[in-house]
Amino acid sequence: MNILYMLYKCYKKFIPIMILGLVISTSLTVPVSAGETSDVSFYLWRLINNARRNPVNVLSTMGFDIPSVRLALANRSWILDLEQGLPPLAWNPQLFDSSMAHNQDMIKHLYYSYVSRDGSTYMDRIERAGYSAQIAGETLGIVSFEYYIEPVEAANLIFRNMLKDEIDPLSRVERNILNPDVTEIGISFSATPFEFPQMSLLNVYLVVIDFAKPIENHSYVIGNFYEENDSGIHPIQDLKELGLVIRFLPEGIDVPLFFLPMAGFQFEVSSGFFFIEVRDVLGRVIARRSGQGICTNQLIDLKLINTVVPVTPDIPRYFLQ
Repeated sequence: MNILYMLYKCYKKFIPIMILGLVISTSLTVPVSAGETSDVSFYLWRLINNARRNPVNVLSTMGFDIPSVRLALANRSWILDLEQGLPPLAWNPQLFDSSMAHNQDMIKHLYYSYVSRDGSTYMDRIERAGYSAQIAGETLGIVSFEYYIEPVEAANLIFRNMLKDEIDPLSRVERNILNPDVTEIGISFSATPFEFPQMSLLNVYLVVIDFAKPIENHSYVIGNFYEENDSGIHPIQDLKELGLVIRFLPEGIDVPLFFLPMAGFQFEVSSGFFFIEVRDVLGRVIARRSGQGICTNQLIDLKLINTVVPVTPDIPRYFLQ
């Protein structure tokens, strides 16, 4: 589907619509900058893992009727009854590369489709990125608007539309977000402006999410470093003088890690016990959790136990659930 034509028709009608996740919204008149917004990709990653960990809570909070969802999930309705939910999805750089390549190709050539202009499918694109998959899937999302909306707000709109499509029994999209068989993910979230002749600028946020399970299985611990206060839960913002360390037991070996955007982290562990710690510049532990390597991915968050470190004020309080 030609994006430019689709958006032009929507613009001419000048009414709100919800087609393929497309939304026209209003706010201040500011054009978006073209390019990939990686922080929002990681924000979407967390929203997806929240939905997998506690689908009933997330779906209920978003206003979906759980009995109807149960009927829509059919033979996968057991997912709603899991005490611990589904395992989280680990971030994979090759899946990110495949999602970004398709994202940028759609923007460059003005189309919106799971099939590339050269006829390649998402499985072809994932294989070209060097990923060997047992199974794979892809989800697309788009939000367009004449006036500026924040990327995080756009991500929330796109996520809601994706989830709505997946629990719609009449929808033909793949059920990827709540798919128990996939284990890894790559997300590209891009912004680009379109300018029509003799008309105002129209902005687009475009999302491509590639899901997969590799032929060779891996197990990861995934989480975020956060603080909880009166306004809610927030990922830590200023990480410059903080260190993230995993201590494997019983050896007592410390392995340093890097923080991902939005104070996220991910590391591979298949067996054994460990501590994951955040230490300040003086070496004091300001957050700590223990864990044990298992055969599936785990979601383990770190809560700040020292209020010295500032937090991000503008991330929604339901970032962690």
